[in-house]
Amino acid sequence: MNNQHDEQMTEAETQTDEQSVQAASAAQSSDGITESAPTIKSEPAKTSVFDIPGKKEVFQALISGMHISLHSGELYHYLNNNLDDYRTELETLGYQLVHEMDYFFIQDQQDERANDYSRRCLVFVTIMIEAISNTGGDILETLLSESGFEVDQLPHLSTERYRNYMQNLDIGETRQLKSLLNNMHRSGFIEYREIDNFLRFLTPVNRYLQLSLDILEQHNKQNNDVEAEVHA
Repeated sequence: MNNQHDEQMTEAETQTDEQSVQAASAAQSSDGITESAPTIKSEPAKTSVFDIPGKKEVFQALISGMHISLHSGELYHYLNNNLDDYRTELETLGYQLVHEMDYFFIQDQQDERANDYSRRCLVFVTIMIEAISNTGGDILETLLSESGFEVDQLPHLSTERYRNYMQNLDIGETRQLKSLLNNMHRSGFIEYREIDNFLRFLTPVNRYLQLSLDILEQHNKQNNDVEAEVHA
């Protein structure tokens, strides 16, 4: 009997303790004391366009007309590793980022100076390709050879026909040619070291390659047609 009485007392005390805890909690709530809200983890903020790695250097290069390629080192890695961010930011500024092969560039089709410059580059590359073709060498392999070319041995001012092409675009004198080479170097089309008399074509020159080949094909076709008429 005593054991049964003790168990009943223990259960009663337990219930009393639980009721006391509940009452204390209610009293705290009535006094304006509330439990702290559960902690909500916030998602990490997205990278701002202002935080794009290398943004200042990359934008300065692209907007100045430079073609950023593997040869551009750190600039290329900044751009290639954050491509979506750069493309989005450039679009907000009204530019379209173009990606061809292993290089990037932007172009303003409305800029007449850019169009004149492009024509000069096209003529320069076309003459170079024709000269290589005349030697029987592989055009692409020779053009992009790391051994490069000696500037004073370039064919552009070596024949009257080539000089006429160059003069029509105001690049028919040595100083004008060197000015063009400096601009092409800044644009990333070539590596040009005047002090070393050295020039090497870089992969962005592929922008002009197919058009140059088309021009040469048309030129050769016209010559063949003329010869056929002469021998007819």
